Amino acid sequence: ITCLTKAIGGGLPMGVTLARDDLKGFNSAEEHSTFGASPLMFVSSLVFMNYVEKANLLENARTLGKYLTDKLKQLQKKYDVIGDIRGPGFFIGVELVKDPETKEPANALCDDTIEEAKNQGVIFGQSAPITSDSGKLYRNVLKIKPPLILNKEDCDHIIEVFESSLEEGIDYM
Repeated sequence: ITCLTKAIGGGLPMGVTLARDDLKGFNSAEEHSTFGASPLMFVSSLVFMNYVEKANLLENARTLGKYLTDKLKQLQKKYDVIGDIRGPGFFIGVELVKDPETKEPANALCDDTIEEAKNQGVIFGQSAPITSDSGKLYRNVLKIKPPLILNKEDCDHIIEVFESSLEEGIDYM
């Protein structure tokens, strides 16, 4: 069973629940989402999904997501504060660490990098706080989740802003 929300409605509130045919107890007329039964949302969703398919946006996300990830891996060689780089596609996480060996989370660096990038017009996300078994707070994964319509020039701009914002944050470490 997969639940989808947000973008599936093309900007309007919609939720979708998908289930395999072999799962018992579901039929095609059931509602399992607060925003799952509005005819306006259905039309909006169909228009959105048709656009995604015609504009080949999923392939765009795969191709440019790999491009972004490759650029980040180049930066990883330059900056030892970049830990793990996670994908796929346009859902990229960049772990920031104080030490590449211990992987101690660089929470403040992540905060500072995101804030500086925002000052430069690029909005990055941040991982939700996680407390480890030892009591350490992890909130050190910067999230890059651009729109599906991104182009190569936009990717280059994101990388430039990320690097300059990271450098600014490193100066305060």
